[in-house]
Amino acid sequence: MAIAEDAPKNTASRMLKIMAMQIKRKWPHIERLVSYQDCEVHTGTIYAAAGWKAEAENKSGDWIRKNRDRREAQAPGMKVRWGRDI
Repeated sequence: MAIAEDAPKNTASRMLKIMAMQIKRKWPHIERLVSYQDCEVHTGTIYAAAGWKAEAENKSGDWIRKNRDRREAQAPGMKVRWGRDI
């Protein structure tokens, strides 16, 4: 997600909240949302402010899988997985 520096305060968490409401309205069978925070880029406050819960934390490892050939991790630092029931 990219937000302009001159955007109003709380724009990111507001966008997450509106996104969740729109997904629930359009696809009522979806029950859960998951997102990943790159700890080298931000602190995750936008997720907490939008009602998401931190579920796991880990360092990126080898991204190569049988069905996913990637030479190196796109962002090799620590990650936090955030989840939200809708």
